[in-house]
Amino acid sequence: MLKRIALTVHGAATFLLIALNTVFWVALLSPAILLRLVSFTPRLRHWCSLVLIAFASRWVEGNSLISRIMTHTQWDVEAPVNLDPHASYLVISNHRSWADIFVLQHIFKGRTPFLKFFLKKELTHDDKYSGRSQEAV
Repeated sequence: MLKRIALTVHGAATFLLIALNTVFWVALLSPAILLRLVSFTPRLRHWCSLVLIAFASRWVEGNSLISRIMTHTQWDVEAPVNLDPHASYLVISNHRSWADIFVLQHIFKGRTPFLKFFLKKELTHDDKYSGRSQEAV
């Protein structure tokens, strides 16, 4: 019984740390997102994109640190060793679990450009309040 309680508290603490990391970086990302949305100059939009990618990369690093400290996960990954962080890659996942995005970000951080994710049209849903569909993540 005590072990179950300890595991529950540990899981809740891990979730809380990841949530706090996410809230922190979203707060920093928000001004750059808004500036990029209202920007009319390509140079400013490009600068905002660089800032967004840098902040999002730190968010991924924070999540990886939390995972390393809290879960002690043993990674057994087969990936090419000569990846270029300035080249383009197409990474395809079979989505065998909810953790695919977290795992891919952890594995490829710093080895490839920041990963971007797309959602299949079949997985979109209509937002009954705005009348729009969710088209990409």
